[in-house]
Amino acid sequence: MLVSERRETKTFDYTVALLSEDNKAQTKGFICGNHYPEAGLADYLENDALVDIRNGNGVTYIIKDNSNNRLIGYYTLEASSLPYFYRDEEDEDYEVLCGIPAVKINMFAIDSQYQDLFFEGKPISAWILESIISEIYNMSVSGLGIKAIYLRPLPSAEKFYLKNGFTMDEGFFKPFASADDDLHVMFMFIHHIDELDILK
Repeated sequence: MLVSERRETKTFDYTVALLSEDNKAQTKGFICGNHYPEAGLADYLENDALVDIRNGNGVTYIIKDNSNNRLIGYYTLEASSLPYFYRDEEDEDYEVLCGIPAVKINMFAIDSQYQDLFFEGKPISAWILESIISEIYNMSVSGLGIKAIYLRPLPSAEKFYLKNGFTMDEGFFKPFASADDDLHVMFMFIHHIDELDILK
C-alpha cells in the first residue's frame, strides 16, 4: 500500500472486554475478510468463541472503538507450552522433551473497516498487538509464569507478525497437535531463557 493511500485517524481510544453473553450482540456484522481462510475468523467469533470460554479452551476478548461503539476486533488467548527436545552434545543417546511456559494467541482478527487504518504512522492492528503482548507480559510477572508467546498465523498475516517482533520457527519447537498444524509457528520470548542456545 502506498503511504498516500493510508487512512489516518487522529485519535484512537478503545476498550477491551471479555466476550460474554451480555456483549455478544456487539460482534454482529464483524468481517475480517471476504474469502476463506480469513473469513473463518469471523465464523469462530460468531459460533465457537463462547463455547471455548466455557470449556476452558481459550478466552476471547473483544475490542470496541469508544468513538462509535463499533467492534474493532478480537483476540483469543490459550495457556500452552513450546515443547522442544533437549539433546546432550556429549551423549548422543540422551534426549528429553522439555517445554517453555507460553501463551498462545489462538486468534487475532481486525474488522475490515480498521485493517487499513493508521494512528501516528502505525497500523491500528499493530497498536492492539502491542497491547496484547504487554498484557501477557504483565500477567507473566503478576499471576502466571510465562516466558514466551506463540501463534500460528494465516499465511497472509506472517509478514505482519515478523514486522511486529515475532520470529518464524524453523522446526526447533514442537507444539502440541491442534487444528492449525498446517500453519507455521511464530514465537516471541518475553523473558530470557538461559537453556536455549537459540537466543545467542
